[in-house]
Parts: sequence; C-alpha cells; structure tokens
Amino acid sequence: MVAWINDRPLIAYQGSFPAYRDLYEGDSGADVSQLQRALVASGYQLAITGTLDANTIAALKHLYGQTKDELATTDTHQNESDNSSANQGGRNSNEAGASEKPQQAKKKVVIAKTEMLFVAQLPAVVTSLPKVGDSLNGDKPSQLGLSTGEFSVTAEVPAGVGSVLKTGSVASAVYGSQQLNLTLKTAAPKKDEKSQAEATTYTLTFSVKKGKLPSDARGKSIVLTVDRQAPIKNALLIPQRAMALDANGNANVLKRQASGFVMVKVEQLGCVSGQCAIKSDQLKVGDSVRVDRK
Repeated sequence: MVAWINDRPLIAYQGSFPAYRDLYEGDSGADVSQLQRALVASGYQLAITGTLDANTIAALKHLYGQTKDELATTDTHQNESDNSSANQGGRNSNEAGASEKPQQAKKKVVIAKTEMLFVAQLPAVVTSLPKVGDSLNGDKPSQLGLSTGEFSVTAEVPAGVGSVLKTGSVASAVYGSQQLNLTLKTAAPKKDEKSQAEATTYTLTFSVKKGKLPSDARGKSIVLTVDRQAPIKNALLIPQRAMALDANGNANVLKRQASGFVMVKVEQLGCVSGQCAIKSDQLKVGDSVRVDRK
C-alpha cells in the first residue's frame, strides 16, 4: 500500500499502463488481465482470464485485508442499470391488479481506479507524499514520488580523483552489518553554470554489486573506499623483482627450463606492493621464474 486517500487505500501493482476505469465484478478487458498478472506476481494463484471473476475478487479481498480495509461494493453496475431502464421504457410498470414486490439489490464488488497505481517495476520506495489535508482536486498539483529498481550510492570527490576513474571501477562500503561491493556506473564533473569554471569535483554513482541495503538506508551517509585501479582479471602474479625491462622498455622474465633459464617476453599489466600482474603466452600457472634480477 502506498497511501490513504479519502480513507481508502492506494495500492501499487506492477503493470505497463495506468488504470483508466473503475472495475466492477464481471468486467473484462486488458486492464483486468493486467490486474490479474500483478496479483500473480504478488504470490496469488489464479488464472489470467481477463475477467474480474470470483477467484480474482477473493485474491483482492485478501490483499485489502492486509491493509485492514475491505473491497468497496455497489448496489448496481451502471451499465446494467442503464440497460434495464432502456428495456423497460416501452412497458407498463405493472399489469392491472398486480402487486409490486420490492427487489433487493445485489451487492457487486467495485475497484475504483483511484485505488490502483500501476508502476513498471516493484518493489518501490515512496520518496514523497502530499501533506496530510492537501486537496487533490485543487489548482495546485500534488505529487507522489516512487523510486523503483536497485539502490545506488553517490559520492562527491575531487576532480583529480574523479577524472581518472573509469566506468567499472570497484569500491567497497559498510552499512551497519552489511558489507557492500560497488561498481562505478558514472563519473560526472560538477560544474558551476554561473562561473563556467572547470569542475573542481566529480559526482560518482555506484551500483550495488554484492550486498543489500535496507530501505531505511535511503539518504544516509556511509564510508566509501574506492579502488582507483580497475581489477585485473586472467593474469599471472609474479614478484616485481622477477621482471626486467630491455632497452626498448619491453618487460621480460627468466623462465626456468631443464637446460637453464630462458628469457620470455611478458606484458606488464600493473604492479602493487612488490607484486606485478602480467600476461604471456609462454607462461602458465606453476612455472618458475628467477626473482633476483636487478
């Protein structure tokens, strides 16, 4: 449930188009099918018949029960009332001598379109609501904000840091007991439109790759650690002392063979804390290399 409006619940369903009419028991159409698919996605077991049938109404009654409310009912369906009046237009209301018998109206379930909010993706988080007491029929529009999809984490860093980060860079963060692994989606310079000066900061946006943020994390601050170098994959790791550069700046290592050591060219991918990541078609995991080179 998203909100209460005029003491009635506004419930969010997953769907591709908005509700455009009130739905009465027995109605059929694509909008009924959409409502049924949304109920199935919420865990209810029913067939997609395209008709607001007894099984669909039973599921809706249970759903409304979760909001501590009940489905609305009406005495007559508007179309049936109109048809009944038209059919009786050329008849006498009673035959001579016949007595009138009161007819008890049958209650029919109706789901007002104002109680159905279809959104493209669920779950969603309510980010803003009209104030209690606001009129929804006035000249001033009222807004209800929903945020769907995954959480993202944003950070503002100096331009010297943001300008060298690449999409896909990894970061880590801790929120409560949750350890999060993040991936950089965008790094955008934050410019001052008035001064047109060079950006002094960058806004970074990360997606959560591993871990889950609770709904109460929205808007909270967390400590973020960014790895300024993208992770290297499918590489061999050797001691930095095992590698040397020739006169042209090409990296090589000495690989142990039965007859002694042989020089092998390698591609240096990066070095950190005395360890280097390399690639070479002539080396494999388990090969021995000489490590006392200067």
